[in-house]
Amino acid sequence: MNDFHKKKFIHEANLMKKLKHNSMVRIFENFEHSKYLMIVMEYINGGYLRSFVRKRLRVDENIAKFIFRQIIEALEYIHSKNIVHRDIKLDNILINNANIIKVIIMLKVTN
Repeated sequence: MNDFHKKKFIHEANLMKKLKHNSMVRIFENFEHSKYLMIVMEYINGGYLRSFVRKRLRVDENIAKFIFRQIIEALEYIHSKNIVHRDIKLDNILINNANIIKVIIMLKVTN
């Protein structure tokens, strides 16, 4: 990874650390280790929303509304901070056993 991409990664990770919302995965720390850039994130006991949906033939309407409301609240929060989620999809949303979701903000840094 060149210096430009490394600086961009660090800048975006530092922005993500400042975001605090109940429906977003918390970022606690970012650091460089050897030739890798690392992010320490909140652990969510559960799985991806994609797996949750695929395991069910039908998601109850009230559960779907509850989940969708949390996603919208997370997106409204980041938009209020002038941040756009560039990859919102079921694989970037985690859900626990109580149907509480956490949106993952992915960094888009390429070589």
